[in-house]
Amino acid sequence: MGSKKATKSRELPSPVHRIAELGLVRMRAAELRTLEFHVDEVAPRGMCAGEAAWLAQTIDGRKVGIAFPWANIDPGGLVVADPMNMCTNVLAFDERGILSEEAHRACLFSLLQGLGWQQAIAAKMQ
Repeated sequence: MGSKKATKSRELPSPVHRIAELGLVRMRAAELRTLEFHVDEVAPRGMCAGEAAWLAQTIDGRKVGIAFPWANIDPGGLVVADPMNMCTNVLAFDERGILSEEAHRACLFSLLQGLGWQQAIAAKMQ
């Protein structure tokens, strides 16, 4: 039993857990869309699924991240496995205040569409 705990403590945190450990960053939703994100980690869970994390840095040096589960539905057909289960350290707001949960999720999903994440994951899987 002791060796199991030792092995677990040496495991690297998943991309989702790593993003969750970043400090909370409040920022305008419009500003979020202007950041230059780069792939931080792709963690396959077999050949059909996994997690990915993307990071960016704000002008004042704060780290912003988004992580999500993905699935390979057919050769070359990568999708966000659960859009309801995206993880970020961003609390986005607009002129009306903090975005609703639905608006926040839509903002993140829109951001993902511009990242080219499918190509990054496909390259990792080869």
